Amino acid sequence: MRMATRVPLQGDAELSVLSHVRGCWNPRNRCLIEFGLRTGFRASEISALRIADVWDGADVRTSVTLARRFLKNGRGVRRAAVRSRTVPLSEGTRGVIRAYLAHRIAREGSLNVDSPLFKSTQRPDRGIGRWMINVLVKRACTQAGLPQHGRWGSHTLRKSFAHHVYRASGHDINLTRAALAHRDIATTQRYLTVSEEELQATIRRIG
Repeated sequence: MRMATRVPLQGDAELSVLSHVRGCWNPRNRCLIEFGLRTGFRASEISALRIADVWDGADVRTSVTLARRFLKNGRGVRRAAVRSRTVPLSEGTRGVIRAYLAHRIAREGSLNVDSPLFKSTQRPDRGIGRWMINVLVKRACTQAGLPQHGRWGSHTLRKSFAHHVYRASGHDINLTRAALAHRDIATTQRYLTVSEEELQATIRRIG
């Protein structure tokens, strides 16, 4: 059975999810959702992150870089075509990470920079698994009151990021492709769905 295509969070839907997770979720899960929305990293890439990737010993870094081996196809036969990926961190995103790391320090006493950024609760030496990230995104969407149509999942975060970049760039699809580290624009196009809200607003602006 083929997995349902994940859909992005747009407009009021994203605001509802963010309001929910900021209001009652624990610091790790809240930071994970916001980090995914603002960086576009895949679930497997989020799982691979270490504290050192976002923390320079004094403050949260202004960008996060993942080595090729942690990226999609970074260890396969096509690895020569894959480069490391660097994503800038906005001040808002850095603030969310600061708050989360402060929580980690309060609980753990200090930061082990080699520790996973988002630790698994069952295996603290490992990053949270892709399956659990998928569960968390679905839970955030359903608890925020979004329709339970089965199309929310970890890739929802990456697709939402794609829409943010596309709009912020003035609908520059090549820039969006580069931000997602896609090789083919056709892949990027599949990320950019049109919401009914956007469609209706565009039609109203005609004439």
